[in-house]
Amino acid sequence: PPPGYGQAPGYGPVPGFAPPPPPKKRTGLFVGIGVVVGVAAIGLTYALTSGGSNKPADQAGLGQPTSPSSLSAPSSAAASPSADASTAAAASGAVTVPASAGGLTEMTGSSGDAVTQAMKKADASNSTLSSAEFGAYEKTGTSSYFGDLTLVPLATSSDLHDVYSLEGASSALQQISSSTLTKSATEPSAEPNGAMTCGLIVDPSITLRACMWMDANEYGLAALPESLSNAEAAQYSAAIWKASEGS
Repeated sequence: PPPGYGQAPGYGPVPGFAPPPPPKKRTGLFVGIGVVVGVAAIGLTYALTSGGSNKPADQAGLGQPTSPSSLSAPSSAAASPSADASTAAAASGAVTVPASAGGLTEMTGSSGDAVTQAMKKADASNSTLSSAEFGAYEKTGTSSYFGDLTLVPLATSSDLHDVYSLEGASSALQQISSSTLTKSATEPSAEPNGAMTCGLIVDPSITLRACMWMDANEYGLAALPESLSNAEAAQYSAAIWKASEGS
């Protein structure tokens, strides 16, 4: 009779080959970022409702913008720093809350301090915001609170860095804005490899116009009066974005 066929030998691990690591889960990456929106809302709500803040007497008149043509419009990508420069800046965490930009001036007195302290207190327990910087702004030449800024360097926030690396700016903002903004729209990016989305934050105590942006350097969120249009809010935000990166 023909010889029997034995079982083929099993295949063991191939020498020098390691299986790729499992992909990083996207689940949970956006949870902490959603808190950023809440912190911005706290800043503007505090300014408008706190007796100790320098709020306008007529809240309904807050946020009437100058004409869009007089605001600092985002420059084209050709006039902006290169992607390599943006990456280098991200590595050093070189972003800062600008003292002034696009017709807005940072408030440095007790009113501005009260707003930023309220925002810092709100973010104290969230690791995504551990390196966040905050600013309160008035329209240049006035003394009334106008809006606030939350700025997080990607170089010091692993959650935001992972979101940017996995999703890219446009996709990341689309997912964040879908659960936090209503009546949102994509607006022109002020920096290379970046994206901006503006819309409404509907909070139990106040409705805000907000713009959020992201690039290789930072995640930013400007909370502004509801009376602004998305396009007007985007012009203020683009000016702050560019100034925060020194461009």
